[in-house]
Amino acid sequence: MTHLIFLFISFLGLLCRNGRPAENAGLSNTAWQPICGISTELGEVPAGAKHEAQAMLAYVNKLQLAAARASVYISKHKYSKQTAQALILMAYYITKASKAMNHYETTALQSHLAATSAASYLKGRLDDFMAVLEGVKGTNNRCLLKAKSEAAGPARDNNNLDGTPCSLKPPSMDARPYTSSKITKDGYQQLLHGSDNSAQQIQGNVGTAKCRVLKYHHSSNGWADTAPQGTPTAMAGYLKLDTADSNVNFEEAATLKGSSGGATTAWQTAHRTITALERAAGDKYRNATNKPSERTELTALTEATKDPSSKNTAAANTELAKLFGDDTAEKLQEAEHAISREKIPATTAGLDGEKMLGEIEDIAQLEKLQYYYDNELHKTMQSLKKQLEEAQKPKQQSPEQKEKECNEAGDEKTACDNLKEKGCVFNQAGEANKKCKFNATKATKNGVSVTQPQTVGGTETTTEKCKGKPQGECKSPDCKWEGETCKDSSIIVNKQFALTVVSAAFMALLF
Repeated sequence: MTHLIFLFISFLGLLCRNGRPAENAGLSNTAWQPICGISTELGEVPAGAKHEAQAMLAYVNKLQLAAARASVYISKHKYSKQTAQALILMAYYITKASKAMNHYETTALQSHLAATSAASYLKGRLDDFMAVLEGVKGTNNRCLLKAKSEAAGPARDNNNLDGTPCSLKPPSMDARPYTSSKITKDGYQQLLHGSDNSAQQIQGNVGTAKCRVLKYHHSSNGWADTAPQGTPTAMAGYLKLDTADSNVNFEEAATLKGSSGGATTAWQTAHRTITALERAAGDKYRNATNKPSERTELTALTEATKDPSSKNTAAANTELAKLFGDDTAEKLQEAEHAISREKIPATTAGLDGEKMLGEIEDIAQLEKLQYYYDNELHKTMQSLKKQLEEAQKPKQQSPEQKEKECNEAGDEKTACDNLKEKGCVFNQAGEANKKCKFNATKATKNGVSVTQPQTVGGTETTTEKCKGKPQGECKSPDCKWEGETCKDSSIIVNKQFALTVVSAAFMALLF
């Protein structure tokens, strides 16, 4: 009888062991596949952030190139109507580029770094424990299961786990667009939450496969010692390792995207920074297509030329319409196209072949062209300035004019002596009222410049022909009465002509 009771009790014990929840549970595919999906998308964030950064900086570079082209155009065509358009467009491009760069440096860059850091950190936490679970293999060991109620584990093929993308490698930094599908404003999609054991998301010792890694248990079925306390977590707080058999809890969705901190801080930080990732598609990095009066930068630039007390937006917009020919986007585009289509001759500043400004993408080449045209303009201005200064200089007096100046001292020796620096010498025996005479040798010694009369083939100069003629006989084409003297008209005409030529050259340069 005793023997039968013992057999009965042994049978009940065996029945209880096989009928109770499985002791050592592994994660079925319905649990680990969503984790792989989140890990994969986290790995795409750094490349996406780099893509957005490059797009933003490309926009800034595009504006800087446009400004440089406008500046070259201005140096090549000083003060024309089109140049006035190029001036405000250059300032507009620089202003837009400055605003975009300031936003990138103060806001977008921080956003990209924060998202990259948080995504990489969380991915590392997930991948590290996934690698542990995947690594548990063998006849009697398995922590990742191919499917529910299967003892077999998923097979690894490079970055795929049983056909599911599940790379456990660091994120790639090859820039490419990032589209959020599993990490959205609403939270992390497709993950399991809670402890729905009835759905068999975890499986016990199916066949001979066991996973003691997930059991914070003090019995021979777990890895804890006597009387464990608390509930350890893995995967940055998402996976709770319970002390009960076949009981793995997943953190609630609201906690993963919230702001409560704690064990799931990594999830919360990643969600906040990834969903707030700054994108290049925003208004700050988009080409404007509206009319001039609707572009606040153009209006502000126009108002900047006015007295602060008389600023008027309506008047500024009217001036913009007058500058471009009309307040339409098409007219503004015409001005932009005129700059882009401006042809630069081959070899100018080392340019390889004739090109339009819009075809030159090298900012260094544009700077060379800028210097080339500025330098050419500088040399022209210096030459014209010198010509104008020469034309405005008083002409050297002839000996006859000097003689007349000395004769004005008459017979007064003192008055004549006061003119000795001009070459005047008093001659007591000289003609009455003309004893103060001009002495060319004395004048040269004193450094007085004198125009010498010239003759060709014995023929007297025009100056000599005009000298001493009364007003009635002082006639063109050789002579002209000026003041009280008959003078060579060619000297007067040449001086006026020189001034006219230089002035005309300046006008041609300006317009």
